[in-house]
Amino acid sequence: MMKRQEGQSCAIFWLAGCKVELRTNSAEFLARLSQLYYARVSDHGDQNGDRNGDRAESARAQLPTFSVHHTSNGAEWRVIDAGSQLHVKPNLDEALYKVDRSFGAHAATRRGDCVHLHGGAMTNGRQTLLLIGPPRMGKSTLLAGLASLGFVLVSEELIFLDVARLSLIPFQRSFLLREDVLASLRAFWPAAAVCFSHTKFDGKRRYVVDPASYRQLSPGARAKPSLLFFPRYAPEERTRLRALDPAEVLERLTQEGMNLEERTTERLCALIDVAHALPGYELTMASLEEGVSSIRATLASCGAPVP
Repeated sequence: MMKRQEGQSCAIFWLAGCKVELRTNSAEFLARLSQLYYARVSDHGDQNGDRNGDRAESARAQLPTFSVHHTSNGAEWRVIDAGSQLHVKPNLDEALYKVDRSFGAHAATRRGDCVHLHGGAMTNGRQTLLLIGPPRMGKSTLLAGLASLGFVLVSEELIFLDVARLSLIPFQRSFLLREDVLASLRAFWPAAAVCFSHTKFDGKRRYVVDPASYRQLSPGARAKPSLLFFPRYAPEERTRLRALDPAEVLERLTQEGMNLEERTTERLCALIDVAHALPGYELTMASLEEGVSSIRATLASCGAPVP
């Protein structure tokens, strides 16, 4: 939902308990961004945030305003990042990519109380599972498959883990998918509302699942993590699930490109606590259907209700 002033649109998004306001003169840009991050407030201010209990988080975690302005001759897109840094981009795709990356970076900086991991999280009400790993391992596709069965999205792309309270703070970015996984997702979830998002620098197109088509945790809520999965999509192999000991879990949590922040002693100690507190599994999946089935069987074996 958005409000318009003097030819501009204004929308407010919630990212890891942080409120960010974005202004733009491009309806197309805002529509594309709202496919990635759901705009949550009305024209009358912070009403939805108050109702969902977000004010306590946002009072200390307000992100600066972003601005995206498209010049009248169509030659460039000007992105004012957090009210100060100006970036000039040649097209909408690159402007969208810049804002997407900046949203995550600023939320991670502001949430210094959390350990930040590359992955996503879903909950079924009693059990919350984390899918963690480097890019191109099938995490987003697997999360979307779980969403189709009624699981509730907690986080995508970035996991914000408050280790002191052992809880997750929602970061509700939509599932961003490569073109080569769309066929398997549509076969598993025929009703999936998949839309084009943008073209990356490598020329590859990216797609999103409309955030209105699946359930998301209230941005002011928290979820208690229960299980860790480290998925790997390998269509040439058989699907298998292997339980990991705490040392193996810690090794995977600290792999290069997995833990997104500087490895301070304090944060490494926090990851050690996580590795000992949560059961971890290595999941090799030959298909989306088999990966989802393995996760559901694991949850059922833990006594959790499975959608």
